[in-house]
Amino acid sequence: MGTKICLFFYGISVLFNASGYFTSHWEVTGYDDYHAGLWVACRNGMCKSTTNNLCYFEATQVLETLSLVTGSLGLLLLTFYYFISRTSFDVSLCVASLIAVAFSGCCALLAVIIYGCKTSFALSWSFALAVIGGLCYGITAILLAVYLINSSDKYKKYRDSHQGPVQHYV
Repeated sequence: MGTKICLFFYGISVLFNASGYFTSHWEVTGYDDYHAGLWVACRNGMCKSTTNNLCYFEATQVLETLSLVTGSLGLLLLTFYYFISRTSFDVSLCVASLIAVAFSGCCALLAVIIYGCKTSFALSWSFALAVIGGLCYGITAILLAVYLINSSDKYKKYRDSHQGPVQHYV
């Protein structure tokens, strides 16, 4: 049951993060119909690639890209773990997924903090989706950590029943 909940929150996290990443409403102005995202800027219905070479903007692009890539990879690892855990108690894929989601959450939240502090335009719904994605990554990391702590006792019982207790030699 715990893995299903983690998969659900992880999927929602990646969906929100990707929606914020690919849409073009991170910032808007009301007077000339201008809106821009990480990759495209539009004015009066004409859109083109952003050519913003400001350091904070490039840092936001890099951090959001890292967040989306590692988040997607971690979701794939957790999906594999979900199917493998039915036959094995190996938690290495789950641990790798936890590391990926924690890294993704840190990157996503750092990206929106940098962008939100430095931009001079009004922030819009794409930015909000990126914030929600980062927060959902954090919730997912907490859920995965709790799941791993709870499943560690089950793993120890399984290992002891098949291998006997671990003996330590001094």
